[in-house]
Amino acid sequence: MARITGSDGSCSVTGYKIKFNTWSATFSQVITDLSAFGDSFASKKGGLMSGTFSASGIMEKDVDAEPMPFSGSIVMGSGGVNVELKAASASDCMWSGSAVIGNVSPTSTMAGDASCSVDGEFDGAISLTWDEA
Repeated sequence: MARITGSDGSCSVTGYKIKFNTWSATFSQVITDLSAFGDSFASKKGGLMSGTFSASGIMEKDVDAEPMPFSGSIVMGSGGVNVELKAASASDCMWSGSAVIGNVSPTSTMAGDASCSVDGEFDGAISLTWDEA
């Protein structure tokens, strides 16, 4: 069995030209209490699932692309963008889906690379592909 190491992963967010070097995600679901008077133990039921992610890295710019969607002013968009979070180097081992970007946080220490973090919430199904073949 192979270990998964953090240096093997990657992240891509469509429309953002950031060399991501860290990401995290949380996948959760609503849990509803169905307990009634007289029950000896709590009764629970799983409900709607959701996911959030955060990624950060170094901003990049070239002739054709800005660090984030740009059209005269910042364009974050109300629709989802494709997000792929890879824990391993294999191209088909990942969590992926469409996410609405909620926050973009550029940072400059004035002493090196300018970094940027992007946070969002998945919109719809989140696919888990884990095929090490």
